[in-house]
Amino acid sequence: MSIATYAVPIRSSGSPGSSTAETVGEWHASAIYTAQQTDTVVQAAPGVGYRLRISHIYIQVNAAVDVLLEQGTATTKFNFYGDAKGAGVAQSVNILLDENTNLTITTSGVVNVNLAVDGTVERI
Repeated sequence: MSIATYAVPIRSSGSPGSSTAETVGEWHASAIYTAQQTDTVVQAAPGVGYRLRISHIYIQVNAAVDVLLEQGTATTKFNFYGDAKGAGVAQSVNILLDENTNLTITTSGVVNVNLAVDGTVERI
């Protein structure tokens, strides 16, 4: 498994839908998972007073599998069912996680899952 993440400070006048949140950085996480995953951290919690917003998701699988992107270990934020080899999704989204919460992945089986996720960090 390979994971790459980065944070880049950017200017912002606030985030859509929230008068108290301010965008303070961007992040990207990508990995190729070759074993079944259970609550594996994709992007670490940003710290007290900050939250993650997901803006883009890319998933591709090599066999039938259910892929859950979760807030922490219990709340599903995005569910993708790949029904065959080569199934995938590339989608712009607006998913907000709670303050200081990890973004995690859970898969239903032992298949290759290619994942890339982009988003921002917000100060709240």
